[in-house]
Amino acid sequence: MKYKFNSEYVGEALLIISGIIITIFPSVISWLFYLAGALIIIWNISVFIFSMIKNIQCSVYKTILGFAMGIIVIALPEFLTFGIPLVIGSLILINGVERIFSSMQYKKSGKNWYITLALGIAFSLFGLYLIINPVRTTSTISRIIGITLLFLGVYRLLIRSEERRVGKE
Repeated sequence: MKYKFNSEYVGEALLIISGIIITIFPSVISWLFYLAGALIIIWNISVFIFSMIKNIQCSVYKTILGFAMGIIVIALPEFLTFGIPLVIGSLILINGVERIFSSMQYKKSGKNWYITLALGIAFSLFGLYLIINPVRTTSTISRIIGITLLFLGVYRLLIRSEERRVGKE
């Protein structure tokens, strides 16, 4: 009996596998960026060299732009590691400080201010934590992405198998 490869569930399997890998090894995302950037650079250089050898018209600007794009993609994980937690942490910290000041105004006007003060302190501390620990924050975000991909793959697998079951009835 011959086995016929069924590509029906490949997308779901890839989502599940990549979700598991990213959840366990969050630094894999950085390596994917490095690999993609290197491939972009190699592709653009190869096209340029091939066009020179075959005497085919090739845009130098496109090659330079492609090379720059590859470098940007390679540098992107470093920005994601430090830039995003810094920006998000700053926004949360600012929101926390605003809530603390709002609670002081609520207290003066006789309104309920305890919850606003507690949230302000909590947001301020959380914002500071994100700013102080950008690598851990990025690792956590990567794990959340991995878990999301895993659940998405399982969900799509269940939906697809249910559609197949209903279609056979």
